Amino acid sequence: MATWNVEEVTLEAHYIGRAPDKLTLPCKSVSEIPGKYFDDTAADGAVMTSEIEQPFLLAKDVDLKLLDAITWEPNRINFKDLRTGEAKEFPIKRRYIREPNTAKFAIQS
Repeated sequence: MATWNVEEVTLEAHYIGRAPDKLTLPCKSVSEIPGKYFDDTAADGAVMTSEIEQPFLLAKDVDLKLLDAITWEPNRINFKDLRTGEAKEFPIKRRYIREPNTAKFAIQS
């Protein structure tokens, strides 16, 4: 699991032929959680690997009320790691989670 210390994240929605919608909000950390797989056996005995949960990002200490108030669906997240200064960007789809002040985003391939 990779975790980045951040000051803020920017969510964006990109649409063809127009400037992107953007929302920047404070955030303490972003963690990348790998996907989970299980093996299944086909009728012919072959072992198949299936994904039961795709990789996702958890953004901690964000304002969920502000996030819920936006009227568009973010499809990208970007931020800068405070330790290294490295910029990160991921294509995402928002998922809902019950953990307080935490946003979950599935990483889209």
